[in-house]
Amino acid sequence: MVSKKPGFVRAFLDQTLQLMTTHTPEFLGLRNGTGFWSQADYGKGVIIGLLDSGIYAAHASFNDHGVPPPPTRWKGSCDAAQCNNKLIGAKSLIAGDDSDDEEGHGTHTSSTAAGNFVTGASYNGVGTGTAAGIAPSAHIAMYKVCVARDCKSSAILAGLEEAIKDGVDVLSLSLGSSTSASFDQDPISIGTFSAVSKGILVVCAAGNSGPAQRSVTNEAPWLLTVAASSVDRSFGANIHLGNGKSIDGEALTQIANPSSELHSLLYSEEWRYCNYDYDSSITCKILVCKDNKSRAQLSEIRNIVGAGATGVVLFNDEISGYTTIVTDYNSSVVQVTAADVEALIAYIASTNNSSLASLAYNGTKFGVRPAPVVASFSSRGPSSFAPNILKPDILAPGLNILAAWP
Repeated sequence: MVSKKPGFVRAFLDQTLQLMTTHTPEFLGLRNGTGFWSQADYGKGVIIGLLDSGIYAAHASFNDHGVPPPPTRWKGSCDAAQCNNKLIGAKSLIAGDDSDDEEGHGTHTSSTAAGNFVTGASYNGVGTGTAAGIAPSAHIAMYKVCVARDCKSSAILAGLEEAIKDGVDVLSLSLGSSTSASFDQDPISIGTFSAVSKGILVVCAAGNSGPAQRSVTNEAPWLLTVAASSVDRSFGANIHLGNGKSIDGEALTQIANPSSELHSLLYSEEWRYCNYDYDSSITCKILVCKDNKSRAQLSEIRNIVGAGATGVVLFNDEISGYTTIVTDYNSSVVQVTAADVEALIAYIASTNNSSLASLAYNGTKFGVRPAPVVASFSSRGPSSFAPNILKPDILAPGLNILAAWP
């Protein structure tokens, strides 16, 4: 029997878990050539292991310019096509699969943690700057444990075992279960305890199930559990109303030379999710819609603008608070918070549907306040099984981060 073998701890049915910048270093007070970042040698010599969806090895963030060979304690291997002194480890713990990233998540998290300096990075011209991870001189080892955003606990445990054996210094797990379990029943808690006992720092995401109380995952006291926050950057946009007032918003797609001509605003409770017919009722109008955070709505909005609408104002629900998850609609869309849209809807109501507005775009803005703000989706404590353990432990930027993508 397996339970009689040396080293046996506990057996579980295989579980499915889920996957949970140019400005971030500066926002955190890290500046090239001076201060703590320089004193810490940008993470040189540190090996960061990530359990994720794989990695796109060819991305510029994983160039090894200025990165020395890995320490002699490194015992791992790299099966990616472009391994180097930056990407020293890449392997899949999924039978019949390779370490390539088909989701983007692992590439994104790897570059956020330890991507090398990349000049001139931007997203379609916004957020332009030099991109870098928090430890740009550290080494990366990727352990692919997730496919199609699902991560089997058997693969996670195998990945943890490999990482410990290979000699990583830090482990990053941006994944977790949608339900909490006691520490002795949680595969991640048990597997990471072994890593911590070997002197490895294990960093885990708090989860994306906020803002509900007791929604935090990865609650074990030996884990460094990290919540997600905003930074003081926004991709600025404005809604200029016919009454002379203006409402601030954000737009990841920055329209060049937008018209200042005023257009009719259209808001309807019946069609509030932008599920309008593609007919003359929307032609040359700015539609005001509620964000339902679905991929179907993204297609709806692109089709609406393609069918003749001038643009869309998309507003959050109240539970999202000040969090705006900017999305690339590839069209004239301004996103606003639930609080900010109240003035817009009141203006529409006061004019008997003869309200007018124009949309303007003003690029990347810094120094936005308040910041940091806990992202609405970031899971909250306390721990369900041990309320005396304060979780999450720390807060770090995790909203609208510019990082590598396949």
